[in-house]
Amino acid sequence: MLNRGDVKTRLSPNYYQALKNAQIHSKYPKKRLSSLVDTFSGGTPSKNTPEYWQGDIGWISPKDIKEFYIESAEDFISEKAIEDSSTKLASKGSLVIVVRSGILAHTLPVSVLSNDFAINQDLKAILARDTSLVSEYLAIFLTVFQERLLPIITKHSTTVQSVNSHEFLRLEIVCPPIDVQNEVVELFQNSLAQKRQQEAQAQALLDSIDGYLLGELGVTLPPEPENTIQNRMFKSSWRQMSGSRFDPTFHQGNVYGPIADTPFDLVPLRKLVSYFQTGFAAGRGDQDLEGKGIIQIRPTNMNSNRELIFDKNVRISPEEGQDYSR
Repeated sequence: MLNRGDVKTRLSPNYYQALKNAQIHSKYPKKRLSSLVDTFSGGTPSKNTPEYWQGDIGWISPKDIKEFYIESAEDFISEKAIEDSSTKLASKGSLVIVVRSGILAHTLPVSVLSNDFAINQDLKAILARDTSLVSEYLAIFLTVFQERLLPIITKHSTTVQSVNSHEFLRLEIVCPPIDVQNEVVELFQNSLAQKRQQEAQAQALLDSIDGYLLGELGVTLPPEPENTIQNRMFKSSWRQMSGSRFDPTFHQGNVYGPIADTPFDLVPLRKLVSYFQTGFAAGRGDQDLEGKGIIQIRPTNMNSNRELIFDKNVRISPEEGQDYSR
């Protein structure tokens, strides 16, 4: 229940419940974010002007906000691109947050710039006004408390989520002394270094699995042939190819030769699986634009590490899914 006097801006009861849940009690003072930082957004130079995209200035967008520290960019622009467009240069040490993306439904991406970067319109740069606030500390604070803060600062629409700048700047930030902020940052950086080391060890283990598996199966792969024209060409009789596939890779060499010596039985895949079915392409008429339906997994939901990601989702109604599964 809310009193009329408690309703200050928005009428959504979920908003006021989120405000209550977001209250953080600390022995240190809290300050409104608007009194601590300045912010600005960027833009995108015209893709129709090639010279804009032939410079050495890193230009970042939400796709680059993956790590706590951003050290490089996928795209680069020229000085003229900055002069002629709405993109702006954020200085080293600034924070950047994603302010428009479907990922805001569950995550607030925050990064600290290790170099100067130009930013696009879906990012907001945050600069501390003085030395009373350490940029990395603010980034850690926003990351740690994002689950509490997102319901307050996020605007939902039928297309994509975005950050309400007014509500964002109204956030109250716990502001301990500088030495405490630096201790928090040092602890976080040490944890980040340990995480990277463990990830490198895990990746090395994954890289060794192929050899381990082949050894366990008793399979010896032939050496890679020298990359010559002769080795890239092969001959095959029409009788061998007739009624089969015509792509050369399939017929080049004995596909099953390397595994013929395994001591284990070779079983066709169709005898091992009970279900193998493709899906369907959901047209706009099939989609649940209110975002309440079932997520349809598409190639965009899989990253290069073969992991499922859910920051760009297409949803369909349960009824549509049942119709196409028959």
